[in-house]
Parts: sequence; C-alpha cells; structure tokens
Amino acid sequence: MMQSFQDNPALKRFMLQKAQAFQASGDWNSRPVYWDGKGGSLVGGLLGSDDLDQWVEEFGLPKWMALLLDMVAVTLPAAEDAKAAQISLLEALPVGADLNACGNVVLIHFLKETETDIASLSENHPLRAALTDVMALHDAELAGKSPQPAEWRKARSEAIAATDQAVPDSPEAKFGAVIEAAAWNPRTSRSVVADTFRSWINARRDAAVQQKVGEQGLISFEET
Repeated sequence: MMQSFQDNPALKRFMLQKAQAFQASGDWNSRPVYWDGKGGSLVGGLLGSDDLDQWVEEFGLPKWMALLLDMVAVTLPAAEDAKAAQISLLEALPVGADLNACGNVVLIHFLKETETDIASLSENHPLRAALTDVMALHDAELAGKSPQPAEWRKARSEAIAATDQAVPDSPEAKFGAVIEAAAWNPRTSRSVVADTFRSWINARRDAAVQQKVGEQGLISFEET
C-alpha cells in the first residue's frame, strides 16, 4: 500500500523546504511536469526529472497528484499566487495515507459541484444522466468494486455525446467538458484529476456560467 511521504514527517518537511527553495531560485516555471536539466515545473524541480515513477517511489504520492500540483500553477495568472497555491496544496497532504483513493474523492467533489450547476436542466437531460453514470463509477471504485475499462469507456462516450448536443461555448457545453474530463479512473489515468480541475476552473471563470450559477471569483488561489 502506498503511504504518502513514505509515512515520514521529515520527508514532508524536506519536500516543502525544497519546493520553496526551488520556487525562489528563478528556475521555476508553470509548464506541467517539465524538467530541462536546470529548470522546470515544481514537480520537475522536486525530482530533478520528469519521471513520475520516481515521484511515486521517492514521495509515496500518486501520479495524479503530481499533475494536479503543477496544474494548479497553470490555472493562476500571477506567478506568486501560483507558487503559494502549490505550497498550500503540499501542506494540506497528510503523512502516511494511501492517497490513491483520494483521486476519486476529488473528482466526486467536482462532479457534485457540477450537479448543482446543472440542476435547472430537465430531469431527462443527457448531461444529467451522463454525470450520474460517471459519479456512480467513482463511487463503485471507492467501494472496492473496480469497474471494468469498458464501463468507463461507455460512460465517457455518453458524456461526449451529451456535450456534443449542447450549443458550443454555452454553460451546458462547459459543464459537459467537466463530466467528460472526469470519466476516467484516476488509478489508471494520471491526468484525469488535473484535467477535470482545469475544465472546472475554465467553466467557473466563464462569464455566462457565472451568471447562470450566480457566482463570481476563482481568480485568486484562495478562491480556487
């Protein structure tokens, strides 16, 4: 079983100190999981490479967490906010936990937010059905039922078809993009959490979406 920070609080402290030093060095950038031998993303700087197998072995953290950590920086326009958000995320991670299942938990969170956003749609709207099916797969994974790849493909196809029926760039299309992005198993897809986060942020920053759901913000890292 994977244990975050190898069940070692000292490793977490070391990782945080190394992260802050790298961000202050001038070699940091917001390109996801990138390393050119001297500079790169935060994950690249922590590893000295872009090898996510090394990320799992050294830090006991799932690959999806590495991509999420760097994606947080991509979604924020100000470099200092991006750096602070990355440190905040690292600080929030517990020591000694198996964070594999947390990928499903995070995705369910974004799906529940989206479920609220599309509540005004008719009960038989294909987006609502697609969201229900994708969420059910994540719930099943958390319950230890391990849905088959064919089930994920079917749910993904239905989400894509439902999104394609929406008017391009409409709030419904933006919400559909979140559902599509989440229709992967984070235990086998290293990018699904980061992709869903990016789609959700893109939706929530859209003026038409904000008007529809009655929310503003998501510019600062605290709001995000």
